[in-house]
Amino acid sequence: MNISVFKTTGGSMRPLIKSSEFVFVKEIKDDKLIPGDMLLYEIDNKKYIHRILSINKIQDLTFQMIDDAGITDIHAISLKNVKGKVVSPFNGILGFVCHKIIINIFSLKRRLKSLI
Repeated sequence: MNISVFKTTGGSMRPLIKSSEFVFVKEIKDDKLIPGDMLLYEIDNKKYIHRILSINKIQDLTFQMIDDAGITDIHAISLKNVKGKVVSPFNGILGFVCHKIIINIFSLKRRLKSLI
């Protein structure tokens, strides 16, 4: 199993992963991925880390991806775009629960800010 280090940019996965932090990313086997896992993927020579919302195994394997901060829209990526899985205890079911809590906190914060 190969593990590499990746320096993050942006804040779409905050507060779990902040901009300019280093994360470990390991090569993956597609049959080991589940909703809630965080993936490093590349599109148009740009790298992103987001969380798997759902997996489509019909025809080509694709993933519906979301961020934790509620900045990006839900979007689909192909397995060929995936560079690896972020090494974190906040993957899988625990990651999905954390995502739901975090997204609700950010949503509440935005609503309160709009009232001020």
